[in-house]
Amino acid sequence: DVHVNIVGGGRIDGPSAGVAISLAIVSALQKRGIHQQVAVTGEISISGRVKAVGGIFEKAYGARQAGIKKVLIPAENIKDIPPDLHGMEIVPIESFAEAIPHVMKDVEIIPEVSQE
Repeated sequence: DVHVNIVGGGRIDGPSAGVAISLAIVSALQKRGIHQQVAVTGEISISGRVKAVGGIFEKAYGARQAGIKKVLIPAENIKDIPPDLHGMEIVPIESFAEAIPHVMKDVEIIPEVSQE
């Protein structure tokens, strides 16, 4: 079984967190960390294709306000991002596999010791 816990009580509304949640699952299974300065959005199809989502400009702007330097977005949404989003690297992706090298660290995650 896989249990995904959204830190801080965050709310997920719609499919746009699909790629991010899938990356979190791969991170846990492979015991690899995720770079914290990368934001990801996109719906993921059953075949691993990354599909367009709404509110892409607002998501990228919010990421920039939070200090994020790189945002992975569905390739179909690239038209929704102005070219002058200063200080941001916008990476259009078409498949889930394309996202992995942008976000995964090559170091093994050290599991926390339970205090129970």
